[in-house]
Amino acid sequence: MSEAEHPQRHMLNKFINALRDQGFLDENFSSLGNLYDNRNMLALFCDDAEPKLDRVEKSLKNENVDFQGLATIIEQIKGNAARLGGKRVAEACAELQRSCGTSDVERCNEAYKKVNWEYYILRDCFHHILQVLQILDLLYR
Repeated sequence: MSEAEHPQRHMLNKFINALRDQGFLDENFSSLGNLYDNRNMLALFCDDAEPKLDRVEKSLKNENVDFQGLATIIEQIKGNAARLGGKRVAEACAELQRSCGTSDVERCNEAYKKVNWEYYILRDCFHHILQVLQILDLLYR
């Protein structure tokens, strides 16, 4: 059985299509091309985003919130998510950026919760994709 015919490959394709249908991923994910060659990008995105999200959360708890600094951090997460096709994360980040523009801490906290929620869903999806790729790699490479 070839890799293309393997049940894990079929499951991975169905999973990715479901993520697209639900709006988690967009066409940029498809433009990554060969997932084997780009799997490090998925892992690096997760490794990079989590400490930034922690900084945002801590910053929002400060008495004097640096809204411009928050917007800059969120811009980085948004750009990285968009490049990987993480549509809902990028959209949630855009809303948090708009909230930072209002200097309303409560609004920013609500928007941050959405970013955090969408990020962790995407992270878990990327981890599932990476696990399947690892299984296929063991079987066929």
